[in-house]
Amino acid sequence: MVCKRRKGNENNRIQETKEEKDETSADRLSSLPDHLNHHVLSLLSIEDVWSMSLLSKRWNMLFTTFPIIDLNEDNYPSREKFVEALQLCLVRRQMVHLQKLSVQMTFPSNGEIDQLIDKVLDEATKGNVQALDLRFSNGKYRSCWNTLYVLPEVIFSHCSSMKSFEVVGINFGYSYKVLNLPFLRTLSIKNALIGDEFLPKLINACPSLENLSLMRCLGLKIAKIHHNKISYFLVKCNRLLEKIEIDLPNLQRFFYKGPYLMNRAGVLVASMVGNEHEATKLDTVSLKHSRLEFKAFQDPYFKYLGTLILSDIEIVDGSFWCTNAFFPHLVSLELKCCKTLRKLHVISSTVKCLVICNCKYMDYWKIVCTNLLVLEYEGPVVKFSRPLTSNKVEVKLSLTTRFIHSHDILELHRTRDFLQMFSPAGDMTMTLIHDCEECVMMLKEIAELPLNYVKHLEVKTDEVSINLIDLFQGILSISVRFGTLLVHVDSLQIKLKLWDVDKKKASSGYNMQQANYEYALQSLQNVWITNFGGSDEEIKLVDYVLKKAINLECISVSPIAADQEN
Repeated sequence: MVCKRRKGNENNRIQETKEEKDETSADRLSSLPDHLNHHVLSLLSIEDVWSMSLLSKRWNMLFTTFPIIDLNEDNYPSREKFVEALQLCLVRRQMVHLQKLSVQMTFPSNGEIDQLIDKVLDEATKGNVQALDLRFSNGKYRSCWNTLYVLPEVIFSHCSSMKSFEVVGINFGYSYKVLNLPFLRTLSIKNALIGDEFLPKLINACPSLENLSLMRCLGLKIAKIHHNKISYFLVKCNRLLEKIEIDLPNLQRFFYKGPYLMNRAGVLVASMVGNEHEATKLDTVSLKHSRLEFKAFQDPYFKYLGTLILSDIEIVDGSFWCTNAFFPHLVSLELKCCKTLRKLHVISSTVKCLVICNCKYMDYWKIVCTNLLVLEYEGPVVKFSRPLTSNKVEVKLSLTTRFIHSHDILELHRTRDFLQMFSPAGDMTMTLIHDCEECVMMLKEIAELPLNYVKHLEVKTDEVSINLIDLFQGILSISVRFGTLLVHVDSLQIKLKLWDVDKKKASSGYNMQQANYEYALQSLQNVWITNFGGSDEEIKLVDYVLKKAINLECISVSPIAADQEN
């Protein structure tokens, strides 16, 4: 009986060992669901996917049902290898239930490759492809428009399942007899050759179209865009475009980049909308590299805007008014690099975000926004008519003032008055660039109230010979509400973190307006210094901080890298 039991136990152990070996040798990856294995395949190159399809019937089936095909010539060492990939794709791949086909190659092509791509597209249309992305980079052959790849007619006649169509560097032939894209929602055409007559036909053949992008389309002189469902429209004009006609009652976001828009030079957006009621859906307009008059915004089409972005715009009269009368629903306004803008008036109860960047000739602004939450400004000091009226606003300033001499008291007062206009702000981040550190130091020298609303400050300068201790004292004297300070002196970077202001002192009548540099110095918590070169000024600064900052918790000094010493 004992021998039988021992023999039975040994058999059980052998069986358990076999089961453990089977579990360890099993292909756990193959046991995953198809959609997870497809995700794994999407992270590999097409050649690796083909290699894996040779492992088993399971992986071969996964390859034939893989919903994404990405053929990019940049991933292959030569044109010959890329052609082999196209051929293998036709031989070994059944394009059934294909979600996306992407083909990218460098110009120029030849007749053999064009025919091969035609066959791939023909198989993709039979597989009911949903997204098609064709990108042919011209490179240095930009002038050879006549030799661009011509789209086959099968794309427009037998690809009714397609929902997204993006093309770059394509020649649209003008002999297509059938145009049928009933489910297409996104159409993007870039650097393509397309005619005035074909574009309206193509758009009309897409009744479900929602997103339309036209970028530098050669051959277009008069672009007519009429559609009832397009909600997003982006257009980047070429030099030959003479006129744009837009009738898009469902348009919500409009982005334009081109040399002219709504001016007296003969280039005109002729028909923006059918009536004022249809303009209520337009929410975002972005205009770039254009010339316009302010009266253009009096069109009912812009009356219901929520976001307006003007970048590198030449405003003819030099003034821009943002009031409830012109923009009763505007929430966000961004003005960037508008060189001719001199006077800005923003008087609105709806604007919550205002961004002004690099409008270097602007010398006056008036901002009366009771509900303003974010104000970002980058540029020189300008004349400010009145202080901010909202104490909830978060202010971000990046000042690039002109060179200031120590005896230039007039410029100093102008800078100080500009900063004092933001005193009601709830939170303020300020960046001072170029020679602005002199302005900060002078703010300390004269008997003026510190700017206690500044919580974050960044100072940038390229002057290596500056006295770091004087700069250190100057910026600490501005505010006792500092959270972080960041100083860039050439390659040297200094980051400071301060303790929070003592709430007990504030509640017991502690006057924050009379806070001085010593209190801010005592509030230093952490100091980080990077790219430390070991100069006399830098060593004196570290020694000064260690002696004066009595509540300092941590100081970190990182030397400059060896490759930056020169």
